[in-house]
Amino acid sequence: MEYSKKNPLVFILISLLSIWLGGSILFYFYPIRDVNPIVILMVIAAVWITMFYMVRSFRDFSGLSKWKKGMTGLFLTLFSFILLFSIRGEQLYLEDNSLISKVGVYAGTYLTILLSTAAIILLLLSVRGIEGQRKTSKMMIIIYGLPALLSWLFFWIALFPGGMTPDSLAQWGQAETLELSNWHPVIYTLMIAGLTELWDSPGVVTLAQILILSSIVGYAGYKMEQYSFPKWAVLLFAVIAAISPLNSIYSIMIWKDVLYSSFLLLFTILIFNLVKTNGHWIKGKKQFLFIIAAAICASFFRHNGFPVVMISLFTALILYRHAYKQIGSALVLIGVIYLVITNPIYNYYNVKPSDPNEALSIPTQMIGTVIAGEGNLTEEQLDYYNRLLPLDRWKNQFNPYISDPIKFSGGYERSVIFDDWGLFFSNWKDVVLQNPVMAAGGFLKHTSLVWQINEPPAPGYTAAYVTNVYDGNRFGLENKIISTRGQYYAKSYLNKTREYLGHIIWRPAVYLYLIILFTFVAYLRNNYSVLLIALPVLLNTAAVMATMPAQDFRYLFSCSLIMYLALFSSFMKFNKEPKYE
Repeated sequence: MEYSKKNPLVFILISLLSIWLGGSILFYFYPIRDVNPIVILMVIAAVWITMFYMVRSFRDFSGLSKWKKGMTGLFLTLFSFILLFSIRGEQLYLEDNSLISKVGVYAGTYLTILLSTAAIILLLLSVRGIEGQRKTSKMMIIIYGLPALLSWLFFWIALFPGGMTPDSLAQWGQAETLELSNWHPVIYTLMIAGLTELWDSPGVVTLAQILILSSIVGYAGYKMEQYSFPKWAVLLFAVIAAISPLNSIYSIMIWKDVLYSSFLLLFTILIFNLVKTNGHWIKGKKQFLFIIAAAICASFFRHNGFPVVMISLFTALILYRHAYKQIGSALVLIGVIYLVITNPIYNYYNVKPSDPNEALSIPTQMIGTVIAGEGNLTEEQLDYYNRLLPLDRWKNQFNPYISDPIKFSGGYERSVIFDDWGLFFSNWKDVVLQNPVMAAGGFLKHTSLVWQINEPPAPGYTAAYVTNVYDGNRFGLENKIISTRGQYYAKSYLNKTREYLGHIIWRPAVYLYLIILFTFVAYLRNNYSVLLIALPVLLNTAAVMATMPAQDFRYLFSCSLIMYLALFSSFMKFNKEPKYE
């Protein structure tokens, strides 16, 4: 049914629905009586415009195949449902409302999210797909990387030598003594050790990070221009990436996660090249070596990098069987290099293995949730967990959002786990089966950083960044003020954006959902092969979710970087051009 002057019924229906939906989504976040009437009218108007656009543009879905129509319906249903709970706050003000009111608010908010998502999909699809390739000078890598380089050098000078937390200092200590532990990736430790031979300062490490990440941003811009995107759009991307507070501070944070995310971005760009050329890109010799180098870097800068690149390339092998020699060879070479380095070479240099307890955050948190909540536990289970840590300490020290208070407790007897791994996992399985709701709640709280846009109330938190070297460290490292004014502006920019935009830009789930949305649009415009572009970051997110120890944004920094590629892919028509550049 279309709106026209001769059919005012649609106008009336849209207006009535807009009042309900606009009021619902406001009531979902705030007590409606406390909202400024002007804000209410603006939200209702925005909903009305969205609904009117949907009525006028809904026919655009008719161009999709029957299968894609079905997938769109399924996507909108599930995606909107997840977002509904991802953005939900405490909502204490809803408790004294009737069940009908609550159902009305939830249903209205759900429909608003669904309609808004559908409108975004239609809006993106209404833009003509960008296709073809054009000759582009490699000098554009420098041009597009220059805004980032200059912006981040400003922060490097202003906050010299950068930020260092206890994890950073622990790795710095390994670099000084060369007593290597795989708790922190050895390659990053050796990189620190090598760079500080040139200049004994953390500043040389952060400077190297700036050069690497800005070069990758420049390469991304170069490829997007080569793939026929307008220069203004690519330059806009380069500027936004440069002034992003996330990139500005993370480029000067001494964390393994920064370079890992940078190389995962590079690896994803190369996967983008593979999809763009229907798998032919890797047939060039330079390209073959390039993707191996990027994959190896991603594999060694964080422990979950190896499975991420291997599964991604194996999936590419299935999709592009005509390139089986190159992709298969890459898989074999990466696997051999990884195994040789992590076994005989690590053994030769006496690299200590990482603490296996680090991978047990999820089971620990689920168990802690049940113990702290006095769930259903047998006497045998209580005795087992009491041997691991006295039960009263489980209850007093448990924090649903971070496992460290339990795992690094002075009385936590890890040997109880290590002596019988089977018993630990058997007890965990039984506890989950006996307390499925509590265990699921514990899992969702502990992994809220991944899926929840709205930061949960205390003790929930988001660990974002520091702007200094931790005081009192045994190495005597400290920040040096090069420019007082520069330091003031840099900190003010970070603090203001954190204060006013922190609930959006410092929640990784925002970027994850955008990646999913943009990738789905790319699928509708093309075919299922474009899903390969998002696979590395989705695999990385799943790996982080399975082992997450705390609510640190840095674990999912890659989502904020790869989101740009997903946006570009949503506009692109992948027309299978076999070019190797």
